[in-house]
Amino acid sequence: MKEYFNWEFLSKFGKNKLVKRTYVFMFIVPFIISILTKLNLVNVIDSIPFSWHALFYSAVFFTIGNILYEIFSPSIVKENYSFTDFQAAKKNWDHMNKYSDKLKLPFNEYLLYYRKYKSDRGIQHDFDVVENDYLETVESNKKELYKFLFDYYRGQKTAIPSDRYNFGQEISAELRYSQYRDYKDDLEKNNESNLSIVFWKLYEYAKYRNKSAIIFSFIFYFIGLLLISIVTANSILIVIKSDAFSLFKQVIPEWNGERE
Repeated sequence: MKEYFNWEFLSKFGKNKLVKRTYVFMFIVPFIISILTKLNLVNVIDSIPFSWHALFYSAVFFTIGNILYEIFSPSIVKENYSFTDFQAAKKNWDHMNKYSDKLKLPFNEYLLYYRKYKSDRGIQHDFDVVENDYLETVESNKKELYKFLFDYYRGQKTAIPSDRYNFGQEISAELRYSQYRDYKDDLEKNNESNLSIVFWKLYEYAKYRNKSAIIFSFIFYFIGLLLISIVTANSILIVIKSDAFSLFKQVIPEWNGERE
């Protein structure tokens, strides 16, 4: 069920144009019913071939779900389906910084602790920091967050040196970039790859933020979908029960048993 309780899944509703416009029925339906009532056309209201109450309340629940989505869903999820969308909009590191700032992540707190860890152990370079050893020193209630921030920063600093600096040695998954004087040049060459890495790390983290809002938004969308499904099913049932095929009976003899 985890795949349904995140902002990525809810974006199927939040970004859907029809769902976003259902709020219109919150005004149209009561207005029409009010006019018909004032004109003493209650029989017309009763003859409406579906439950207008269900239509109205589905619009209410969809609208509440949309409001929660717009307020609490992280910008990186609302604005992008994938890194391809991010690239197509010609977004860059500045946009990534804005996305991370909106998530109000404790960057300053993390960096102070990280730098103190390096200083206490006489570590100069970031790739000399072993992730598991570092996380062992972090308080248990901060481990998950600090692991994300560790990987987030590491993703920005990954550089695969050019072949001319390998001297025939095999490249490991994580390279000690301090050994290469051309690290900055190689980092620049890997800029797009690093941006993709950081985008997905932040995207995956962001889509589970504000779990309470995710649950409530899911509930409102689900109820709205259930009510509109009832309206649709009821309308289809009414058509099936009616003499909807009379036109075919007039055109096709077989419908009346008139076979040659």
